[in-house]
Parts: sequence; structure tokens; C-alpha cells
Amino acid sequence: MKKAVLVGINKYNGSPLRGCVNDVIVMHQLLTKQFGFKHEDIKVLTDYEATKINIINSIKWLTQGVGCGDSIVFHYSGHGAQVSVDDWTSTSETDGLDEILCSVDLDWNNPLRDHELGAYFKRVPKDCNTLIVMDCCH
Repeated sequence: MKKAVLVGINKYNGSPLRGCVNDVIVMHQLLTKQFGFKHEDIKVLTDYEATKINIINSIKWLTQGVGCGDSIVFHYSGHGAQVSVDDWTSTSETDGLDEILCSVDLDWNNPLRDHELGAYFKRVPKDCNTLIVMDCCH
């Protein structure tokens, strides 16, 4: 099995970017033409589709049922940032900051934190071919 989730956001309110959706197009072409991924096994979220809930649901789909010999790819191109740690009792963040992905509907009080993403990817067996590509623009 080969699956991918590609996220690219240009249309942020107040802080738009250029090139993130194009990054997704290029990555899609690379995966299908060079690495044999099927179009139907690639979820693409661009601009207004790239909400927090859509990103989370796509990552759940990506990591479900992954076994040895499978390949999965998560590609994100958009803003990233840092916010104060939400739970001091269970953090390993020595700087007191969590890294976040900025979804198009970013809520600074409830962002998509790195440890939330990590929880889904921990479900993937360690010997699988997992590629996580983060291309955060600031």
C-alpha cells in the first residue's frame, strides 16, 4: 500500500503565501510519476480545504492500517509557528513552546500541535517506509 496526504496553503487571512499550492502539485506529480502512487491514494488539501479537522482526518486515514512494506507520505507547505505549551505536566519541551502547523482556520487557542500529529504517526510500525515532509514557511 502507498498513501499520501499533501497540504498546501497560500490563502491565509492577513498573511498569504505564494508557492505552497504549487509545492503540492509538484509533490503529487513526483509521487505518481516517479514513485508509483495512485491518484486515488493521495489526499490533497489546498487553501480553504486545509482546515484543522480536515488535516487531522486525513492523517488518521493516512496512518490507519499501515503495515510493514507500506509507504506513506505527509507533505505540508504553509505557515508554521510556536505557541506556549498547553500541558506542563506531560511535556518534554524545554523551551516551553510547542510547534504548530497553521491550518487555514487557525485558532491560536486550539492549534494543531506537534504532539497531536506525533500521536497519529506513532501508530505506524517503526520498520515501515514513512516519509514526512514539512515545508513550513514563516
